[in-house]
Amino acid sequence: MLDVFETVIIPSYRIFGLVDTTVDTYSPNADRANWLLSAPGMVYLQVPPQVIRASVRLESWSTVPPASDAQWSGVEDVEVQLPGGDLALETIDGGRKEIPLALP
Repeated sequence: MLDVFETVIIPSYRIFGLVDTTVDTYSPNADRANWLLSAPGMVYLQVPPQVIRASVRLESWSTVPPASDAQWSGVEDVEVQLPGGDLALETIDGGRKEIPLALP
């Protein structure tokens, strides 16, 4: 593991996202039917209405990370391109919060 970042975020309108601040993340052709939306430069998550605060842990690895034995109610793998590497967590109401995470 190269780096780790942990925080708590308050989703607005039941969503929050991880974005590359150097990329235009407007994606009109993205499939918004799923709880996890990815497109170049972004990953957005839709949470259940009961979620008021979400704990977020981001890890940066130089190799494939080991398998996790954690049990989650929703699991999905996506690949996302973060070409600039300048990351932020984003909400509709709260804007962007820069993330000091070193990427390989």
